[in-house]
Amino acid sequence: MEARDEIRQLSECIKALREQKVSVSVSGSNDHLKKYEEENNKLEEEKKKLVEEKKKLEEEKKKLDEEKKTLAIEVMGANEREKMLRQLIVLSWGCFIVVIGMCLGMGKK
Repeated sequence: MEARDEIRQLSECIKALREQKVSVSVSGSNDHLKKYEEENNKLEEEKKKLVEEKKKLEEEKKKLDEEKKTLAIEVMGANEREKMLRQLIVLSWGCFIVVIGMCLGMGKK
């Protein structure tokens, strides 16, 4: 988002420089015109770099979003396995108590 704002700002600067270029060329000052053209070219190059950086960041964001989805699916699976293991432990303890109770009941007879 910062890159987009900076690109907009640079575009506005370029537009303003072009307007100044027109007014300078009307007044006939070649030195100022060259200076503004050089500055304009620098700003254009910087704008291109920022656009490329923005594209790279968007690609990286897509990759991270995909990784996030994958990890969320893995977490859901792990939670389900944990729930099943807890149920198994409770069931095994219940069976253990029943067996012990039966053994004690048989022992009294």
